[in-house]
Amino acid sequence: METNWNQYIFKKYMQSIDKLKNIYSNNQYLKNRFWYSLSLNPNITWDIVEANQDNPWDWYGLSINPSIKWEIVEANPNKPWNWDYLSRNTSITIDIVEANQDKPWDWNYLSMNPLIRWEIVEANPDKPWNWDGLSMNPSIKWEIVEANPDKPWNFECLSQNPNITWEIVEANPDKPWDWGVLSQNKFTKAKEEFEKRVSHQKFIQENILEELVKAYMHPKRIVMLLDMGYEIEELDDIM
Repeated sequence: METNWNQYIFKKYMQSIDKLKNIYSNNQYLKNRFWYSLSLNPNITWDIVEANQDNPWDWYGLSINPSIKWEIVEANPNKPWNWDYLSRNTSITIDIVEANQDKPWDWNYLSMNPLIRWEIVEANPDKPWNWDGLSMNPSIKWEIVEANPDKPWNFECLSQNPNITWEIVEANPDKPWDWGVLSQNKFTKAKEEFEKRVSHQKFIQENILEELVKAYMHPKRIVMLLDMGYEIEELDDIM
């Protein structure tokens, strides 16, 4: 059902861009960029690729597309997969790499892959990890860096790690942060956590306030106060 839906969406999408063909048909760069962007779109499944083999799919884009699972790569060894980009594919696990050591994995890109956790690095010290890649890997938290000061962390790359917050930088002024890179760091992880907290607090505040108002202004309470002898004009002062 999902495959049929994706194919339907793909056909509609292709129909909607027919008018662009005249623009990029004579511009190879635009054409290449278009098919690269389309090929890495997670909504493009292998079924769609197989059903539309006459299209100029970009194999760099397909190789990094998270909808392309290892089973697909294994079943299609003659396709022009790009192993650098496959190494960046977030569906690739260390177990897959271990079971296929004869493949030309790129350890630079594997080191940046968010699926590579610190526990995996610790358990595989003999692997050719790239510490620049590990330093910018979003699965690497500052606590890990602090707990392993003997490792060759790259602070230029750490400066662009989304887990780095301004508080961490301020608390560690002696570290060789790259200030140019830091100025471009969106601190996305800290921002996400902050937004989650704010949303949670807002939800609690709004709901608690609503419940308080319901209880405080309930007609039964007003009747009770009137029965106790309060005048209607006095209720403003009480409530």
